[in-house]
Amino acid sequence: MATVTVRHLVERAGRWYFQPTPAMKRMGFQPGSFGTDRAEAMATIERLNEEWDAVRRRGPVPDGIVPGTVKWLIREYKCSDWFTRLAPRTREEGDRHIARIDAALGRVHVATLRRRNIRRFHEKLMSARGRWQANEGAKWLRRMLSYAVELELRHDNPALRMELKHARPRRVVWTPEQVDVFKAKAIDMGRRSWALAVQLGYETSFDLSDILGLTWNDFDGEGLYNRRSKTDVPLWVPLSTEGLRMLAETEKHAVQIIVGDFQHRPISHRSFFGRVFREIRSAAGLPSDLRFRDLRRTALTEVDAGGGQIHALSGHTPGSPVIKHYIVPNKDAARNAQAARRRNRK
Repeated sequence: MATVTVRHLVERAGRWYFQPTPAMKRMGFQPGSFGTDRAEAMATIERLNEEWDAVRRRGPVPDGIVPGTVKWLIREYKCSDWFTRLAPRTREEGDRHIARIDAALGRVHVATLRRRNIRRFHEKLMSARGRWQANEGAKWLRRMLSYAVELELRHDNPALRMELKHARPRRVVWTPEQVDVFKAKAIDMGRRSWALAVQLGYETSFDLSDILGLTWNDFDGEGLYNRRSKTDVPLWVPLSTEGLRMLAETEKHAVQIIVGDFQHRPISHRSFFGRVFREIRSAAGLPSDLRFRDLRRTALTEVDAGGGQIHALSGHTPGSPVIKHYIVPNKDAARNAQAARRRNRK
């Protein structure tokens, strides 16, 4: 019986390994173990050899991006409908995480990625940036590898069902007194736009990107219209007397409501807004872990405590499991829940 020989397949101590040449390694092909099943290992490594043959046929790479590598997959994925159909804010988040994937795995050929490569990427990211950022990085890598399966670069997605532990949900909320203290200090420092942004964030639960993108056409004299940047759901939120007063006292320097206090131009960089926000927070003596994005959790927690419908403010689908991450258990909610129980018993 003839012996079938598969290029770059070697056996050691009962296990089968892929052993690429130096030239293959330079093009992103990684060595790896493929278990003890000879037939399965042969089939997988045959596919890798076919990929290598295709790379050689294509010849030199004009733009320096080797087809089939993670870097190449990133380019294809970001040009695809899988990515472009996402909301702008989601794409912005994806860009940050995908850049880290590129830095860690960009030169690796997609077909040679194994589960352990993804585990190692997640562990290093967790050590450098924490569990939440590591989980998000793994999530975006999982999405891209699903796209690789769609392109038939792989037959499986090694990033699926990794059973990653989740970071503890953030529970920080603003008190009404903290909102007032921040606004007063911001106005005292000549940063009235930051005071208005915090007031609107507290009332509407809109994300910072949505707040900075609000225009005067979105204001109808009673409330604000907005299409949530992440969910693309149109919303209208009525404003309180305080919010209406602050808007009435705001001069119209641009199409946008929130503009810089000195040049009166729209604030296009979230990093600039964040830097000034931290300066005001520090000068006001507020906790350093109090963030602008916590205003969304604050607003939705107050709505929940008051017995309101959270999705009417958040823009999520009613009953969405995402909503629970925005609700912080508190005494008001507990009192209202007990009161509802007593009413139902009557």
